[in-house]
Amino acid sequence: MIDAFYLNYDISVISDAVSSPHRDAHDYALNYMRQYHRAKIITSDQALAQFRTDAAAPGGDDRPAPVAAARPSYAEWGRASRAG
Repeated sequence: MIDAFYLNYDISVISDAVSSPHRDAHDYALNYMRQYHRAKIITSDQALAQFRTDAAAPGGDDRPAPVAAARPSYAEWGRASRAG
């Protein structure tokens, strides 16, 4: 996850596919990933629906397009989040 974040990938975490011994720790970790790693938190049903949609789209078996260059780098994002 950290490597994906630093490489500026879009990150999705399937909330019902990860676990923790305590529910509070699970919720904290998901919120942390959402807040600090720009992760999209989704359910397994949402992930399956997205996989099916992507596979059915023209060129669905191609690799995803690279992330747009307009997306802020980690350093830019860090500065912006501290500024306000």
